[in-house]
Amino acid sequence: MAKKKKGQTMSEATTQETPVVPAPEVTGVPKLESDPLTIARTRAFHNRPYFAPALLALRFVPTPDMRKKAMGPIGVDKFGRCYYDPEWVKEVDNEELTGVLYHEVGHWLHDHAGRCSFRNPAGFNIAGDLELNDDLCSEPDVKMPDFVITPKKMGLEDNLIAEQYYEQLSQKAQDGARMKCDCGSVADGE
Repeated sequence: MAKKKKGQTMSEATTQETPVVPAPEVTGVPKLESDPLTIARTRAFHNRPYFAPALLALRFVPTPDMRKKAMGPIGVDKFGRCYYDPEWVKEVDNEELTGVLYHEVGHWLHDHAGRCSFRNPAGFNIAGDLELNDDLCSEPDVKMPDFVITPKKMGLEDNLIAEQYYEQLSQKAQDGARMKCDCGSVADGE
């Protein structure tokens, strides 16, 4: 036990006798502040705190060549697993990656996989993209990649829900228009 000198508090006496041992250096562990997904997720819940629980619940699953396996470089399933192409994540602008995380969380929170029901999953994914992107692309502080689809790009009206966009897209498909999406959600849960 430390012996207290006159005029000294016990904590001062203890502090003087306790040597400071530097923390050991940790090697082989990536710095979190350099991980693009961590930076984007932190930016996202700082700017949209109401998304924080969903953003923190996302489980990132690196999926090389994601574009070849799905509709785009990143997507979320009904369980909150966010599949992403590691190479794309390294290349994309972090502000755009933040916008994409809002988008993917939106698929999950809007339950697009559950609402798909009997519909074509790929078509309903596009409809879900339209539902989310018409809002996100109109927000001044959200930056989205150029490849995202919007109702305007597809000649549709804004502010509809996925089911309404799905019906309009189905009608366009019957009329011979071709649907194309490069968003990446895996709203069908696979």
